[in-house]
Amino acid sequence: MSSGPLTDSLLPDDPLVKLAAFIAKAKCSPALKSINWNDVEWKLDASDPIVEKQRSHKSYGSSLAFTTRDTSGRGQMRVRASERTAIASPYADFAKADVRLHAEANNVSISVLRRDLTAHQFLERELRRTGETNSIDQLTIRHFEFAEESIAKEQAPSTAYRISQQLVRISKVIDERRLTARPIGYETRLKRPLDGDELTEEGQAEGMKKMISQEALDKLAEIFANPGSDYERLIISIVGLFVVGGFRAGEVLTIPVDCWQHQLQQGDSLDPKTGVILGNHGILYAAEKAQDYRIKWLPKDAVEMARRCVDDLTRLCQLARETAAWMEASPGRLKPFADLEPTDWISGHEACERLGFAKQTHVNWKIFRENRATVGRAGRAAWYRVGDIEQWFNSNSVIDPVMTMPSGRTQRLSETLVVVFRNQFHGNRPALSFIPELMTHSVLSGEISPAPSQEGDRIGILSRHGLRVTTKQFRHWLNTLADRGGLNGIELAKWMGRLEISQNAAYKHGTLAIRTEAAQSVIRAGDAEGTIPRIYRSLPPADREAFLKASITAAHAMSFGMCVHNFAQSPCPNCNQCLRKCPEYIRIKGDMEQRQALLEMKALEERNLQRAQAALCDSDGKGGYYGADRWVTWSKETLAGIDEALAVDDDDAISSGSQTRVFEETRQIGD
Repeated sequence: MSSGPLTDSLLPDDPLVKLAAFIAKAKCSPALKSINWNDVEWKLDASDPIVEKQRSHKSYGSSLAFTTRDTSGRGQMRVRASERTAIASPYADFAKADVRLHAEANNVSISVLRRDLTAHQFLERELRRTGETNSIDQLTIRHFEFAEESIAKEQAPSTAYRISQQLVRISKVIDERRLTARPIGYETRLKRPLDGDELTEEGQAEGMKKMISQEALDKLAEIFANPGSDYERLIISIVGLFVVGGFRAGEVLTIPVDCWQHQLQQGDSLDPKTGVILGNHGILYAAEKAQDYRIKWLPKDAVEMARRCVDDLTRLCQLARETAAWMEASPGRLKPFADLEPTDWISGHEACERLGFAKQTHVNWKIFRENRATVGRAGRAAWYRVGDIEQWFNSNSVIDPVMTMPSGRTQRLSETLVVVFRNQFHGNRPALSFIPELMTHSVLSGEISPAPSQEGDRIGILSRHGLRVTTKQFRHWLNTLADRGGLNGIELAKWMGRLEISQNAAYKHGTLAIRTEAAQSVIRAGDAEGTIPRIYRSLPPADREAFLKASITAAHAMSFGMCVHNFAQSPCPNCNQCLRKCPEYIRIKGDMEQRQALLEMKALEERNLQRAQAALCDSDGKGGYYGADRWVTWSKETLAGIDEALAVDDDDAISSGSQTRVFEETRQIGD
């Protein structure tokens, strides 16, 4: 099929006609309203809903560059868009249309649109390799499969999987709109990465990778106790907030400066050891999921550490915060020139001195001259207009609110706890101590322990000791500790700032070993009945532990509890009938996820019972269905088992969070 310009000879069903209509529709789309269609780099307006979804701690800007993968690929993302090679038309128009219509049809974030663009870059590269750059209608499944192979080679597994999902979406768009000569029908062959809570050795090992090693925790504790400099103290204080609160990175980096909360209780007094006022202490923060301010109430043992972190960050960031306040009150100005007017002239020597640059360096003269500052002469010295210098530096700084909540509440930079100066943590550039800014997630990660690709440029407080952690590992670690400590599902989701209880599971790790140990602990404590507990108690103390570990080797998670049957030894005789007096069924008192699952099962079984009762014969033995009485008995027995499982939560003799065998009877189903 021809790939030339559209003509009247093309039929309405021709893919090129449909592509032209697809692009025309996108050009009229209300989404991404501030962009200029023909620009290589789409710069999104700050008021665009997609930009408002982006948190200020993200290091990338609010733009989308339609450039080739060859010049904007992995390891080259710092190349300016103006120096990259633009994607050629007509593929550029197709990619722009797809991205814009995706933004219109779905309430997506800019990070999703970036993945869209990355998928298009890989696909466009495959078209160029086959010499079909101008033949979008000739796209086939092979192009998609080759793109997938490249993605798998160049990206980390989790990133590769997400980008491949965008390839799937693009394939569906093409097929639904019939933009190619034949349907694509692409489905990714990349496997979804393990969540880390699967009850397999592989899944458990993957989950433990998301946890912090004990060695890293010990080193962080050592640094926290004796930071070697204000630099280390600032970074370790931020780390300390991760440890005490399990915050997301964006939540820590946008905590307001007046964050400390105290809730008095009757009879409160000072702790004689620490001097801290007793009662409930917490930290005010902007919860990302709730999109509003929340108070993270702290465990009592974490209060002293949290207070020190907040106090140190308040002090260490004070100068940057004050500079931000001055700039917010004096828009367009720089504090070093506060005593001058924008129309005043200043020598290069004095300008460098005021800005904190080394005098007469080529770099600093170049900064002023190359950015079109008005240059005058006084003898051999160059003079510059103050307003020109201020305009250039201010064009690269943001004094807008750090964030605006849906409620309308705003938070400015001067009201934020962690504020730093531009390049303060950059090893090769001078710090601009007159431009305050929010610390970005990428900078923070690099100062703790940089990614392998950045290790040559940065040395973090942990990587210098040969250790590495990510900011999210703190959240996984603390979530798992809270789960092990017996915090129920609702409490855990609320404390971690989640909207749904189901999101807890992805952050619970080491589950197989932990639950197996918990099941063994129930028997050790004498809180279980049945064949195995009776044999355990009858054995000599020296033989009990060996018997227990051989008998209870697995604990499997279910929505309504746990099963301790070892499937490696034998099939389960009560398979899927845990609530019918199975002695290997365990409940956790206070686990609201399990309780909710039981209540849902109860409602379903009650409906089954009603149907079975309706099928019974009448009092004269007439009508009805043969065997309905057996179904009535079955449902009643199942409901009785559910009620026993629910009763665990109301048993005062059982402590909250305890692992409890619900059924003491040892008979098997059918006995």
